[in-house]
Amino acid sequence: MRDGGRYVLAGIDGPPAEASVRHAAEVVAGLLGVSVRAVHVDPGPGLRGEARRSALARVTRGDTEHIVGRPETVITALAETPGAVMTVLGVRQTPRQPGARRGGGTAMAVARRASFPLLFVPPAVGDWSGPRRVLSALDGTGRTALAAASALAGLTSTDTVALPLHVADSPDPGAAWTGHARDVNSWAAETGSNGVAREHERLQTRPLGRHVLQRVEETASDLVVLVWSRQTRGPYGAAVLDVLSATRVPVLLVPVLTPAAVP
Repeated sequence: MRDGGRYVLAGIDGPPAEASVRHAAEVVAGLLGVSVRAVHVDPGPGLRGEARRSALARVTRGDTEHIVGRPETVITALAETPGAVMTVLGVRQTPRQPGARRGGGTAMAVARRASFPLLFVPPAVGDWSGPRRVLSALDGTGRTALAAASALAGLTSTDTVALPLHVADSPDPGAAWTGHARDVNSWAAETGSNGVAREHERLQTRPLGRHVLQRVEETASDLVVLVWSRQTRGPYGAAVLDVLSATRVPVLLVPVLTPAAVP
């Protein structure tokens, strides 16, 4: 495969999600025309300086899958290398405790640091063949809509159906429709330019995460796109954690720094 040194990074953390992460990484790599580099980080003090750079380089070349260090720090460093075009991580699905604000585990620690999209994979997606029906949760800002569409570039085809779901942290749905119209117009223009078909829009206020999961089932979606501010506080942050803790399909988590209220 002529991949120009580009690759999909698969963060391996053992069962139960390892097989699903490897499978999803291979699927994404096939769509993007690149290779896969897998890494398993053994927790430890790790290396520094030139020794650390050399160890990271061995992983990016595909010479080894193992490295010692702080998992979230090492994976973030590898995901930020020029050759990494997508990072795939397994998500631990344990019920969130009432009042919990921060998600635990290596994957969420990486997500809170990352300035790039991450694909989160639940343990049982062995038959996933790539996005065919994509549910994008939008919050009423053009920047959020464009970020979602941009992150999907290269992963979709002319057969992909995109389904927007506008979410708003408001008990009054009518008050959110102005932002919704602007949001969907920006999103539709961007996804349309990629040749992606779209279905009708829906608006939902609270509870956000539960409704996203419900719509995934109702629409038979096989990928969820969530744009977030890297904050797990508030209703939008809680929605991200709720979706990741129970999703049956991969979730593309797209970070964006904006004054608007994104998840």
